[in-house]
This record gives sequence, structure tokens and C-alpha cells, in this order.
Amino acid sequence: MSLFPREFPMLKYSLAVLLLSAPAIAQSTAVWEAGPAMPTGGVAKTHAVGIELGGQLFVMGGPPWTAGDNEDGSVYSMPLGGSSWTEEIGFDGIGYILGQGGGVDSLGRIIIFGGDRPDEPGNERLPFEWNSVEGPWTDHAARGTLAPAIGFAYCTDDSSRIYSLGGGNGVGASASNPNSAYCERFIGNLDIWEPIAPMPTPVANAAACFDGLGHILVIGGVSADGSSRLNQVLQYDIASDTWSSTAVADMPIAVSDHKATLGADGRVYVLGGTVGPIGTWTATAGVMVYNPLTNEWADGPEMSVARRNFASLLGSDDRIYVFGGENLSGGSYGTESLYTTPCPRFSSQPVDTTVWAHTTIGINCQTLGGGVITYQWFKDGQPLADGPADGGGVIAGSQTSSLSIQEAAEADEGLYWVVAMNSCGEVTSSGASVVVRVPPSISTNWTWTNLHPSVAESSYATAVDGGVQVGNAIFDTPEYNNIDHPWKWSGSAASGVNLTPSGSQGGSVLDFKGDKLVGWWWWPYQCYISGQWYTCYLRRGAWWNLNGSFHATNYSGYEYTLMSATDGVSVVGTGTTDDASGNVYNKAVIWQAPTHEFAYSLHPTGYRNSSASAVDGDDQYGTASLPFAIVHAARWSGTSSTFVDMHPSWASNSAIVDASDGQQVGVVNQWSNSHAVIWSGTPESIIDIHPDGALSSTVSDCEGGLQLGAVNYDDGTGSHPGIWAGSASTFVDLSAVVPAGYSGLSLTAIDVAPDGTISLVGSARNISLNRTEAVLLTATPDSSECTADFTGDGVLDVFDVFAFLDAFNLGELIADFTGDGLLDVFDVFAFL
Repeated sequence: MSLFPREFPMLKYSLAVLLLSAPAIAQSTAVWEAGPAMPTGGVAKTHAVGIELGGQLFVMGGPPWTAGDNEDGSVYSMPLGGSSWTEEIGFDGIGYILGQGGGVDSLGRIIIFGGDRPDEPGNERLPFEWNSVEGPWTDHAARGTLAPAIGFAYCTDDSSRIYSLGGGNGVGASASNPNSAYCERFIGNLDIWEPIAPMPTPVANAAACFDGLGHILVIGGVSADGSSRLNQVLQYDIASDTWSSTAVADMPIAVSDHKATLGADGRVYVLGGTVGPIGTWTATAGVMVYNPLTNEWADGPEMSVARRNFASLLGSDDRIYVFGGENLSGGSYGTESLYTTPCPRFSSQPVDTTVWAHTTIGINCQTLGGGVITYQWFKDGQPLADGPADGGGVIAGSQTSSLSIQEAAEADEGLYWVVAMNSCGEVTSSGASVVVRVPPSISTNWTWTNLHPSVAESSYATAVDGGVQVGNAIFDTPEYNNIDHPWKWSGSAASGVNLTPSGSQGGSVLDFKGDKLVGWWWWPYQCYISGQWYTCYLRRGAWWNLNGSFHATNYSGYEYTLMSATDGVSVVGTGTTDDASGNVYNKAVIWQAPTHEFAYSLHPTGYRNSSASAVDGDDQYGTASLPFAIVHAARWSGTSSTFVDMHPSWASNSAIVDASDGQQVGVVNQWSNSHAVIWSGTPESIIDIHPDGALSSTVSDCEGGLQLGAVNYDDGTGSHPGIWAGSASTFVDLSAVVPAGYSGLSLTAIDVAPDGTISLVGSARNISLNRTEAVLLTATPDSSECTADFTGDGVLDVFDVFAFLDAFNLGELIADFTGDGLLDVFDVFAFL
């Protein structure tokens, strides 16, 4: 049954307008798929309202009537992806009505409104709420007195406000009884109908749709006097409460009694309806697709059945559903759906990154969307392709979500972005600035300085910063033989200072930065043994200021502690406990600035042991151990819950031993053919710097883009100490630096000064005295590489000052003399 006058057939329309935006199709590969037929007993399901709520599809109202002719409208439901419909409680007590609208309000309620009894026109009832337990059970605020009972278009915006737009008798209207321009919307939490600005022209039997961009579109319909079908599109701007009749291009043909649904691809699908002159009509299966971004129309895939006065909705599965409808064959109780591929959108954007030369640039994004998403990366506006990079390295992943450039160089600096594309369209990411920092040149001219104290039997230098070296000296004390003592030097053996605290037997300094020296000491306490009191000692973490001031710390839950690393602000290390069975457990800990008095556990759940051996800003690094001696490199950001497993899947075990300037260094496979490696904050950033032909390699420290360690070759020559500058090919062997009379040079720490001076500390074997001695190696930049010679003429003069200031004022990174990636007054001081 139809509420509207019958008309005569005409040919199905076809469109001649193509969507020209990229891609220049309107889901051309999508097809309508048949769904389960509704259980109507063969009666066409017309004038229904389509709604999805909580993953359930509802087709509400209209025939078949629940108790015979002229009774209540029926309601069917089915879960998304379901195979059959369930008959729900119908519009019990509402009666035989057609032309109603509906939606889900801001409180999550199904609201049904409007409609009229064809045999008793003018008997409109109150809007009501429907649910599957009670059916219609709560009335709501009455619509405005000017709101037509039938023929209105309806939709819901992104704030869950339900709109009623225009309406009237459609083709039965006349100049004396015209269709309406009145518009209102239901605000659920206030239970009111709020009038909005009237449409510029009256219209009935139109379709309405939210366009996703802040507008309501009223599409097509029947003119004010019922004399013509319309192809116009009226646009309501929600923010300004204004209408436009020209903002949206007209449809290729006129249509009424249709539906309009916003697809997941951001396009508006105008579905089916009545076409042809007034008095000569046919239902169509055609689909027109509007792209709000380009203001263009295109053909869409036709439905399998011609329909008018049917229900439609966009499901949360990104499919547009249509239900029932009428046509010249009587109508349909079938359903079908069309997948609308969501356009890609970025859930994470590329971010600015700074890397050291010779390492790997890694930039990535994450996208959401449907279908197959493809990518294209750009640098400074030029598309990238896998293969050679501007700086001589290798580009990979230029057509994926993750771009990498191996062996980065200064020429690879620039602005990078990515375009993500699918059959819906494309989206461009924000730009990510890439800065490549260049490590200082590794000199071949080194000065060897012996730091061994005259009182010591052996000594070791463990850290260096700003012309100061620290470590330990081993010699006897009363009652104890071969005890470690914390030691500090200032560039010579004679400058050495014993930092052993009063009352202690000794200790050791393990790391040093700025004004903070960290390590451990022998903590004295009174113990009762065999009826006597003795002074006993436990190894406890401790730290010193550069001036030698000593700071003991308190502990809770740890028998032994060790402060192993500092960046000059934070301190990390390890706490040790045991159980009644004698099992010993180590846990990574952090001591919070400024007092570093108490240790807080970083130990991750599910791991047997852990240790912290490096800290760089907000992040801490070390290891986390699983059973069966499986050790994984680890990262934390201040708490145990921030643990990140940095272990590469291709290695048997891994460990991070130091971190500085955004790099982390360590080893993989450390118990069998170990390889020195570098990370840059993420597990996937790992770089293997193991030189070709080497048997094994290890790394102990990093700073300023340089890495310190040793390489063993399968030639019987033993360990070769050396420095890398970010890649395997940059390894510089320092074996030749060892003077006659020494062997077994082991380098533990590196310091890179702002002027490029490199200082290394460690220990070597004094062959004639048969002892291990702390040593310092220093190298200053070659004069030919004087960084302050900005004019490059080999002379330092006022013109270099002018050139530096020009570069500084222009923000050029060549003026970054401190190497911290910033241009500030400290760069000026360093240049001067």
C-alpha cells in the first residue's frame, strides 16, 4: 500500500557525471550483496525506519500489520552479520500509520515520530520511545504545530540530534495547500523539539543526510505545489543555522521517495526512489554518489531491486543497508548491502626525528581505513623510491607505512611526509623534519696517558667527562687484601684522589657525568659473631659530587645495591635480594633526583632478573632475564610498567650497556660470536655494526654519535679496541695506539667535547710490571678540520665570526657547536 498517488512508468535513469577526485571512481569495485529476507510472508515492507543500535539492525513500522489490516506496524531485528531476522514487539497500540521518521537520540534511545493514518488523516500521535522489551512505552515532547505529519525528510547529526525537515502531501500538494519549509530537531537530553531556520524552498518526499562536514543535506523531493520532482540539494550549516540552495551541485536527475546515506568513505549515497514526471512514475534501482569534498556527483553501483519508500542506514560495519520498499511489481521484503570502503586516516603521524650520520633514519605512520591501503613517501616534495638515497645510503619502504634510510648522511636531511591511498581516496600526513647529526672525525693521532696511582697494585678507569676521569684503584687495606677504592683523576696519575668514605674499606666509581659520580662503597655496620661485635660490610650503592662530597643512600627490600650509570641527573643500577633457599635475584632500580636516597624498582613482571646499566634523559636501559639464561635488552621510562622489550627476534640474547645522545649500544648473542649493535629508542631501530670478517665484536660506551668497543678477528691477533661512527664500515682500529711495553688495551668509556676532542679511558696490561693500569687516550681535531674556520681559508679571524653569526641567525645546523640539535647561547660560547 502507498500513501502517495500512483504514477506511470518511465525508463530507469542513468548518470553521466563521473566523480573526478582521486581516485576518480565512486566505489566502482563495490557490489550490492543480498541479505536475509524479512519474514513478512511475502508482503512488501514499505515506509519503515531503519536503525542500528548496539550492533543490532532494526527495521521498524509499516506493513505487514501485526494483527491484520489496518493494525500496528511490525518490527524486525537482526545482529550485524546475522543470517535471519527476529520479529520484535511491533508498534503496539500505535495503529496503522505511514510516513514516520526516527533515530537514536543522545541518550541512546530509539525515538519514532510523525506519520499519519491514511484513513484518518490529521490524527498524529506523540513521538515515542521504542525498545525490544516493552515496544512503544514512553511518549516524548510533541513536535511543533507547523511540522507536517508526513512527507518530511529525517536524519541524525553527529551530536545525535534528530531532524525533521519539510514535508507535506508531496505530489498531492497544491498552491493552496503547499508542501512545507518548516524544520526542527529533537534534543534528547532536554526532551524538546527545537525549531531551526526554515528551508529556502518548501519540499516534501526528499531525503536528508548529515554530510560529515557540519552540514545537513536535503536532497531532491517534490516542489512546493506538488507539480514537479526536484534535483536540487539544500545545505543546512549546523553552526550558523543557515541554508544555502547553491552550495551543493544539483543532482543529474530529479528524484523523490528515496533515501540518502553517508557512507564510511565520506560520500553521500542517494539510493533508489521515484523518478519521472509527476503522474508518470517508476521506482529506480539507481544510485547517485556525491563527494562533499569535490562537490561532484558520480554513478554508484545499482541495487538489485528497484525501490521507493524503503528504509536505509549505514551500519557500524561500514556497509550501507537497504530494506524493503515498493515498486511497480508490488515491492520487496528483501535486504541488500553495499560495503563503502572507509578512506584512510592517520592514527599516528610521522614525527620529527634526529639521527646520527651513518645510522638509520626510521619514520613511520599508522593508518585506519578499509580495503588495501597503499603508501607513497615524499622528501621535500619529491616522491621517494627504494634504492639509493641522496646521502649515498639505501632507501627501503618508500611504498609502505615505514620508511627507512640506511647509512644516513647530511644530504638526507629534509621534510618527509607520506600519502596513504585506497579505493576511497587519499590523505596526506603532516611533515616530519629529519635532522642528521654528524659525529666528530676519528683522529689517528692519540696521546697516551698513564693514570695508575703509585699506591695501587692495579687500577681501572671506568668513565670520563669534561677532563675528569673516574674508576678504581686496587690495593691492600688493614685486614683486607686487594680491595677496590673509588678514584678520581684530572688528566694525570699525580692528580688522582682516593674517594673512599670515612669508616669504609673502599668501593668503586662506575660512571660519571656532570657533577655526579656513581658506584658503590663498603657500607660498615656492627655485626655480632661468636659472642663478639665486629665491623662488617655490605656492598651498597653510593654517589659523590665532583668535589668529592660523599652520599650514602637508604634501601628497602634490597640486601646489596649498585649504582651503575648516570646522565648527570638520574641514577640507575641494580638491587639484589635472596630467598630462604639461597636463590639470588637482581632487579633493575632507579634513584630519583635530586637526593637519590631511595631506590625504586623497574623490574618488569614475568622476568626472573633485571638490571639497569644506562640512563639518557627520561629513559633507562639494561636487561631483563627469562629462565634458561635468556637475556633481553630492556628499556624503561621511569616505572616498571613502562618496560619495553628491545630484543631483536633474530638474536639469541641481547643487552644494552650504555646510552647517550639518543643512541643505545650493546651486544647481541653475547655468549657466542657476539655482535656490537646500536638502537635508537625502539626495538626495530637496531643496527648491527659488526665489521665484515670479524669473529666477534663488543661495545662498551657511546657519545656524540661515536661508539666505543672492540673487535676480534679470526687471525690470532686478539682483541682490537676501536671506535665506530654509526655503522660497521666506520670502525677505526686503535690497536696501533698501544705503546711498547703494554698489551690488552680495554676501553670502557668515551667523552666527546664540544670542540671535537675525544677522550677515552680504560685499562691496559703493563707487561714489565705485570699489572693492569688505568689509561687515558685523547685526540684533538686536526687543524685542517678546525670547525671554527667558517670561511675555510685556514685562518681564524673576524670574518669567521661574521660567518658563524650569519649561520646562527639563519638557523643553520652548522652553527650547532654543542651538538645538541639546538641553536642557543651555548653554541656561541662553544664557537668562541
